[in-house]
Amino acid sequence: KAYIHDLTLENVSFTVNADNARVGAIAGNLQYWNVIENVTIDGINVTVNGDDGLIGSVTGYAWKSQLGNVDVNNAVYTVNGTGNVIGGHTAYGRAHVWDAGVTGNNAHWLEGTVQTIDGVEYVLQNYFEDCDVNGIKMTLNGTDTEAGGFIGSDTYNSHSNFFVNCDVTGLGVTAAEGTSQTVGGFMACNNGTTSAGTVKGFNGCSV
Repeated sequence: KAYIHDLTLENVSFTVNADNARVGAIAGNLQYWNVIENVTIDGINVTVNGDDGLIGSVTGYAWKSQLGNVDVNNAVYTVNGTGNVIGGHTAYGRAHVWDAGVTGNNAHWLEGTVQTIDGVEYVLQNYFEDCDVNGIKMTLNGTDTEAGGFIGSDTYNSHSNFFVNCDVTGLGVTAAEGTSQTVGGFMACNNGTTSAGTVKGFNGCSV
């Protein structure tokens, strides 16, 4: 678990040559009870030559974590490999709808995400609030890419990611002729459920 806050990263650059890579400016693998808030990534340039990676501006893989006011400005992606998942913010999110009994695992859970039901405290995860992506350009030269302006892909049944007041602006995607791609303005591939308690999958988000 980690609490990362009040941080600005500028002019970040990655060249990914390995296969199955997990890459992000904050963490390649953001897993287990993390809270990230008040972070700005201003300028990121990523070239992906490997295959089957999870490549995001903030994180490649997010599980059981919360991100509040984590913004990305001016991201440029050039994807040459095959089978990569690309997200302007986060590449891939895997989240349990509720986790009971973990409130003590991080003292910084975002406001409103700890709820009590029948006397038991639960934490809502993954949770993205007030996270924006402004100005992202993707050039997809490889094939079978899942590319989303905010998130590339999420997970399967009984798991869910929640997005509140998250916006994507200035998205431009170019795909090489004859290639097969899955592209979404906010999310490329949505595999998860979208409700738990009073919180829905998408609330106040825009592209």
